[in-house]
Amino acid sequence: MGRRSIKKTIHNLYRVIAILVAFALVAGSVFDSSAASKGKLNQTKLSLHVGSVYSLTLTGATAVSWKSSNKKVAKVSSKGKITAKKKGTVTITCTDKNGKTYKCKVTVKKHTYHAIRKVAPTKNKKGYTVYKCATCGKQYTKKTVYSPKESKVRKDILALKAKYPEGKKWTTANKYTWDSSIYYNDVTCIGGGCVAFAFMASDAAFGKYNKSRKVSGKNWYSKIRAGDIIRLEVEGGEHSVVVLQKKSNSVVVVEGAYNNSVHWGRTISMKSLKKQGKYLITRYPE
Repeated sequence: MGRRSIKKTIHNLYRVIAILVAFALVAGSVFDSSAASKGKLNQTKLSLHVGSVYSLTLTGATAVSWKSSNKKVAKVSSKGKITAKKKGTVTITCTDKNGKTYKCKVTVKKHTYHAIRKVAPTKNKKGYTVYKCATCGKQYTKKTVYSPKESKVRKDILALKAKYPEGKKWTTANKYTWDSSIYYNDVTCIGGGCVAFAFMASDAAFGKYNKSRKVSGKNWYSKIRAGDIIRLEVEGGEHSVVVLQKKSNSVVVVEGAYNNSVHWGRTISMKSLKKQGKYLITRYPE
């Protein structure tokens, strides 16, 4: 083969290679475009209730990021998990490795709950109400707290009078135990004297489950109700009494360790309360 023929052959070979490379580039571009167009979200429109979750997935492409247009309405994790937070509309955007984006419109609705079952609480029995959403069927249970009228509280405390009549001996030697799950200071304690009688009377009125609250500060005495325990500063120390009735200018109380006995019906003026009172403990729910 002559030199001219060899050059011509090489030239033709270059042309063939160039054509093949160009074809490969075009084919690759078409393939990439085709592959990119196959990406698809499992949902493009969603309706969720507050608190619910849903996982978006991208098929046919590789997701590299997820973004919410309003995180206060619904947030989305790096894996596409949506959490509905409050009523509104939001767009979730997914971006694949080629930069193509996919969108899902999410509408977040409030639950429309209604009570389907109620168990009323009593002094020694927990109560609850079961609620169900009318649209999605979700349920939740809310505990309910015993909330007696003052007349009922007074009646239950006065019932102690049969066992602890006026003048019955009651000194610091008389003890009573209260539970940390009930009383505000979270300490299981055995009290004696006036404290013991006060907490015994409180349990007689409110039972096992009503958590107590300490009320102090300015005008604490304006919130007094039957069954509340008042802590007083007295000569030689402090003293606890239980309210039987609140009047316009005074309260009527029952107490233990008053001259070493049980005493029913003492009246304390509001003027004296403002001067001697430190705080009150109540078992009524807030």
